Amino acid sequence: MDLITDNQCPVCGGSALQAVWQCHDRLTHRGAFTVCACGACGFRFTNPYPSQADIHVFYESDDYVPVSNTTRGLINKGYHVARRVMLRAKRRMVSRLTGRTAGRLLDIGCGTGEFAGIMKEAGWRVQGVEPFAAARDSAAARFGVPVVDVPEQAALPDHAFDVITLWHVLEHAHDVNRSMRELDRLLTPDGTVLIGVPNYTCYDAGFYRDQWAAYDVPRHLYHFAPDTMRRLAARHGFAVTALRPLLFDPLYIPLLTEKERPDRSWLRGLRVAAASFVVSLLRPARCTALAYVLKRAPQCKGNA
Repeated sequence: MDLITDNQCPVCGGSALQAVWQCHDRLTHRGAFTVCACGACGFRFTNPYPSQADIHVFYESDDYVPVSNTTRGLINKGYHVARRVMLRAKRRMVSRLTGRTAGRLLDIGCGTGEFAGIMKEAGWRVQGVEPFAAARDSAAARFGVPVVDVPEQAALPDHAFDVITLWHVLEHAHDVNRSMRELDRLLTPDGTVLIGVPNYTCYDAGFYRDQWAAYDVPRHLYHFAPDTMRRLAARHGFAVTALRPLLFDPLYIPLLTEKERPDRSWLRGLRVAAASFVVSLLRPARCTALAYVLKRAPQCKGNA
């Protein structure tokens, strides 16, 4: 398998790249991958990484819940229970942060359609995008949501969506700048983008370091923090107008991390989860995962 090496930072173009961690593929156990950081802006990304043609082999596991929807094992069962709670919280978040109770919503990386389905039920006109055929079929069959493959996203009309959501999706994109340009193309002039991604400045990432499950190499190609998300947004004419903690993740990610450790300790995982949850309540910007609210910067609205 050929790996692609980037010699420049995707966010600022800097060439002073430094290795931060050597992380192991925790899902398919196909080796280790380097997480590097830009010396100029601090942005972190997996480098080198598999090509778009080869990356699919790293998702081929029954334990990859977003696609397989498996309930096997206690952690996966807990994931599904918590996800149902978080779906309702995300629905409320969309309405609260956008000021809309209905409209046209695009859910990129919709998986098996749970969020798209709950938004459709709430009265939104929903379109999904999903690369995995089995997940697309499940979303369509269970929720009646129209879902297209990633290449078909290019045929969606310009400036057609009031809200675009990417829940734990942008970190998987092979070209983060192209993804951001697509958001600009698809969003209405006064629309809102909500991007949920892991946050490596959180408490549990500091505790587990290179073993932190949310690095999830090589499926996660990009690793975000509030400062670098703001830089990326600004590069594409967006402003981060708010961020919100996703409070399921500080409870789930430490336990997922412990599951893969050779010296696994569920008690330690529960202690880290509790500490990370408290930190997330007191300092939301240090939550394990954050939802960023993006609006077009005022000077860019006229160019939409």
